[in-house]
Amino acid sequence: MKVWTLSKGGPAVEVIDSGWISGTDPDFLDEVKAMFEKPLDEKGAFPLPGMRGYQEKRIEQLVQEGYRLLRTSEI
Repeated sequence: MKVWTLSKGGPAVEVIDSGWISGTDPDFLDEVKAMFEKPLDEKGAFPLPGMRGYQEKRIEQLVQEGYRLLRTSEI
């Protein structure tokens, strides 16, 4: 199982490749959850939420948008 830890200058959230997202700041957690419920672009590019490879692609997008990838780990 792969786990990514993301931040945007404050609290962090953990995103697990199974789709689970956890964190301690409710507002930031809701913001990140909303990002992971949307297609990768307006055209519905694959992979879609819930499909294999989606989390990796979304993480790449979030890093380009200013989120910080604090660590990636395998558990």
